[in-house]
Amino acid sequence: MKSYLKRLLKIITAEQDVLKGLIPVCTACHKIRNENGSWIFLDQYMQNHSSVSLTHTICSDCMHKYYPMFRGKIHNFEKAYQHEE
Repeated sequence: MKSYLKRLLKIITAEQDVLKGLIPVCTACHKIRNENGSWIFLDQYMQNHSSVSLTHTICSDCMHKYYPMFRGKIHNFEKAYQHEE
Protein backbone atom coordinates (compact mmCIF):
# COMPACT_ATOMS: atom_id res chain seq x y z
CA MET A 1 0.00 0.00 0.00
CA LYS A 2 2.81 2.43 0.86
CA SER A 3 4.60 1.84 -2.44
CA TYR A 4 1.29 2.36 -4.28
CA LEU A 5 0.80 5.72 -2.58
CA LYS A 6 4.42 6.71 -3.18
CA ARG A 7 4.07 5.93 -6.90
CA LEU A 8 0.78 7.84 -7.05
CA LEU A 9 2.37 10.84 -5.33
CA LYS A 10 5.32 10.72 -7.73
CA ILE A 11 2.98 10.66 -10.73
CA ILE A 12 0.84 13.48 -9.40
CA THR A 13 3.90 15.57 -8.56
CA ALA A 14 5.33 15.04 -12.04
CA GLU A 15 2.03 16.08 -13.59
CA GLN A 16 1.28 18.94 -11.20
CA ASP A 17 0.69 21.36 -14.06
CA VAL A 18 -2.01 19.03 -15.43
CA LEU A 19 -3.48 17.63 -12.22
CA LYS A 20 -4.34 20.19 -9.56
CA GLY A 21 -6.35 20.11 -6.36
CA LEU A 22 -7.62 17.21 -4.31
CA ILE A 23 -8.36 13.85 -5.91
CA PRO A 24 -11.02 11.86 -4.01
CA VAL A 25 -9.82 8.25 -3.69
CA CYS A 26 -11.94 5.42 -2.24
CA THR A 27 -10.25 3.98 0.83
CA ALA A 28 -11.44 0.44 0.05
CA CYS A 29 -11.01 -0.04 -3.71
CA HIS A 30 -8.78 2.95 -4.64
CA LYS A 31 -11.13 4.13 -7.39
CA ILE A 32 -11.14 7.87 -8.04
CA ARG A 33 -14.26 10.02 -8.20
CA ASN A 34 -14.13 12.08 -11.37
CA GLU A 35 -15.64 15.48 -12.07
CA ASN A 36 -18.96 13.81 -13.09
CA GLY A 37 -19.22 12.02 -9.73
CA SER A 38 -18.51 8.59 -11.26
CA TRP A 39 -16.01 6.25 -9.63
CA ILE A 40 -13.31 5.09 -12.06
CA PHE A 41 -10.07 3.16 -11.78
CA LEU A 42 -6.81 5.05 -11.25
CA ASP A 43 -5.36 4.09 -14.62
CA GLN A 44 -8.43 5.36 -16.46
CA TYR A 45 -8.34 8.62 -14.51
CA MET A 46 -4.65 9.14 -15.25
CA GLN A 47 -5.16 8.48 -18.96
CA ASN A 48 -7.98 11.02 -19.06
CA HIS A 49 -6.13 13.73 -17.12
CA SER A 50 -2.46 13.39 -17.98
CA SER A 51 0.06 11.93 -20.38
CA VAL A 52 0.96 9.17 -17.91
CA SER A 53 0.42 5.51 -18.72
CA LEU A 54 0.35 3.01 -15.88
CA THR A 55 1.50 -0.57 -15.91
CA HIS A 56 0.01 -3.22 -13.65
CA THR A 57 2.07 -5.36 -11.36
CA ILE A 58 1.77 -6.82 -7.88
CA CYS A 59 3.84 -5.91 -4.85
CA SER A 60 5.61 -8.58 -2.84
CA ASP A 61 3.26 -8.13 0.14
CA CYS A 62 0.18 -8.82 -1.99
CA MET A 63 1.94 -11.64 -3.83
CA HIS A 64 2.57 -13.39 -0.52
CA LYS A 65 -0.94 -12.65 0.76
CA TYR A 66 -2.94 -13.65 -2.32
CA TYR A 67 -0.58 -16.11 -4.04
CA PRO A 68 1.29 -17.93 -1.23
CA MET A 69 1.91 -20.91 -3.51
CA PHE A 70 4.50 -18.80 -5.35
CA ARG A 71 6.39 -17.82 -2.20
CA GLY A 72 10.11 -18.21 -2.83
CA LYS A 73 9.65 -18.60 -6.58
CA ILE A 74 8.70 -14.99 -7.22
CA HIS A 75 11.89 -13.56 -5.71
CA ASN A 76 13.91 -14.64 -8.75
CA PHE A 77 11.33 -13.06 -11.06
CA GLU A 78 11.45 -9.77 -9.15
CA LYS A 79 15.26 -9.73 -9.29
CA ALA A 80 15.22 -10.31 -13.05
CA TYR A 81 12.57 -7.64 -13.57
CA GLN A 82 14.49 -5.02 -11.57
CA HIS A 83 17.54 -5.53 -13.79
CA GLU A 84 15.46 -4.78 -16.91
CA GLU A 85 14.44 -1.32 -15.63
